[in-house]
Amino acid sequence: MDRDDLKIVTQMDNLLTQIAQSDLQTLMKNAENEPDPNKKKVLYAFYSYALAEQQDKLLKNKRFII
Repeated sequence: MDRDDLKIVTQMDNLLTQIAQSDLQTLMKNAENEPDPNKKKVLYAFYSYALAEQQDKLLKNKRFII
């Protein structure tokens, strides 16, 4: 990987970290209210990513019992 590739990966990691820390209701509301269908798909993907991250965090908690 060259410097530009690493820069892009770092930016993507930062974006995903911010998304994972976002409020799920806000992400869903933004997706639902987006008029552009392509942006709506991206926002729903962000919501799904954040939800999956929160679920993983919950499942890794030793106090969580199913």
